[in-house]
Amino acid sequence: MGFLSNYSIKFEVPDVGIVIIDDTDQAICDLVHEKNNELKNMCPEILRRLPQFNIEKFKIQNNSYGIATWHDEYPDHDLYVTQCKRYIFFQYGPLYTAGFILHRDGSIVHATDSDLREYK
Repeated sequence: MGFLSNYSIKFEVPDVGIVIIDDTDQAICDLVHEKNNELKNMCPEILRRLPQFNIEKFKIQNNSYGIATWHDEYPDHDLYVTQCKRYIFFQYGPLYTAGFILHRDGSIVHATDSDLREYK
């Protein structure tokens, strides 16, 4: 049994290659998406009052992590990004990111990869 024997999910990501996710990675990924969905369900007026940056601490398998929430304002919309980095070796490890755009009319759309490029 080697290092990779504990990993349960393996998939290929364009421009990245093979990515292997274990149970901890899956839990972090799920939490990032849950936080993103929680924000999406908030009233637009409340969303617009959120600070530019916030971090919430949590534990998975006795390890501490932080989910960062970014709120960037643009002339025609606000961008909300939720992310968490899992440090495996020094500064290396997967970064999980999800986000959405809140338009001035209150409509919400999923943030594309190009919208999230600065956060990855």
